[in-house]
Amino acid sequence: GKVVGCVGGLRSEEAVAKGELDLVRMYVDTSMQRRGLGRALVGALLRHAKALGNVRNVVLTTPSANQPGIAFYQRLGFAYEKSFVIQTPSRATGGMVPLDISQLRFCIATC
Repeated sequence: GKVVGCVGGLRSEEAVAKGELDLVRMYVDTSMQRRGLGRALVGALLRHAKALGNVRNVVLTTPSANQPGIAFYQRLGFAYEKSFVIQTPSRATGGMVPLDISQLRFCIATC
């Protein structure tokens, strides 16, 4: 078989202390998109987070320019929380450039 998608969750010590799980990667191969696989992958991660018992929120960040991705997560129940700017390496110049990031949150338990 061929891997057509993945989802990843990460719990740093800081995230554990806050009752959070970070959604750090979600990908569906372009040939398999629009078939419900992304929804299924995120749903599996949310069920896993709930089963852990000590996760109150699942948090993700994505570039603010990723409006289709943000809309996808919002349809799944994630709420926009805030935006911030990070410095990221530029392949073109080799220097650092600002990147606007959006943070979204899914409430597993009472928030």
